[in-house]
Amino acid sequence: MNRSTPEPPEDIESLPFGVRFLSLVAGLMLVLLGGKSLISDYRILHKLTHLDSEYRETPATMLQVRVRRDSAESGDKYYPDVLFEYFVNGQSVWGWRFSLEEEARPKAYWEKRLNSYHIGDPVTAHVSPLDPKDSFVETKRDSLLRPVLKLLMAAVFVLFGMLLFAFPVASFAGKVFRSSRGS
Repeated sequence: MNRSTPEPPEDIESLPFGVRFLSLVAGLMLVLLGGKSLISDYRILHKLTHLDSEYRETPATMLQVRVRRDSAESGDKYYPDVLFEYFVNGQSVWGWRFSLEEEARPKAYWEKRLNSYHIGDPVTAHVSPLDPKDSFVETKRDSLLRPVLKLLMAAVFVLFGMLLFAFPVASFAGKVFRSSRGS
């Protein structure tokens, strides 16, 4: 039995239009979604590395301290569930974020971190002067590795999307260029 393997296309123009169109759309989506993630990850990394200049310390009072189970994830993953009150220009503002790097962890981890906080305790809230609702209590930084890796992965998605997008665009531009030279 003689099976022949298909020959790879000589150039991108020999690919069917549907494949080139799919490459264009997929590339555009990867660039857009990767770019959104890249911007978000950069902002988080910037905040984590510039806490002193980005946030001001403000006295606050703990209103709620507990650990909640993540209902969206399977398994036993938990988050801190805190609520604290502070004042900005005489206005009461409630904050809900324990730290900038909250991620799902085992219940015992968050119980240990929250052990020293109780309802009614005075705490220091770190508040952004640009957005008074952007606040958190604890500045503990486990590591910058996770935000840096997320940033790098987003950059890889953007670059891959740019490649997927560039091939059909180059094919179209080549056709237009050849047809304008031929006339």
